Amino acid sequence: MDGQFPIGDQSYRAFTADWTGHPTDKPAVVAEVNPAGGSTVYASWNGATELDTWTVLAGSFPGSLKQVGSQEHSGFETTITINTTGPYFAVTANDANGQVLGQSTTVRIASG
Repeated sequence: MDGQFPIGDQSYRAFTADWTGHPTDKPAVVAEVNPAGGSTVYASWNGATELDTWTVLAGSFPGSLKQVGSQEHSGFETTITINTTGPYFAVTANDANGQVLGQSTTVRIASG
């Protein structure tokens, strides 16, 4: 490892070690109407290092959501296009084995 502090920053020690992030908050989700049809869902969970895929849940009522798609995690915020208009959506964050790490709150689609 080769590192350098910015000018003016000082430290007398640095550590390298395996680290796993487990956020204390829930994953974040926003859903909006996709002009091409269906919906676009945006999912993120800052600090979750074991996140591998997102599963999108949707339904006509907040208490009756069903799986409607999934997408591999990519970058800070993952954009997922879904062929449904909900209007209620949530996401689950899953690890590489498909285990659910966390679930967002349920949101109603933004009408744009």
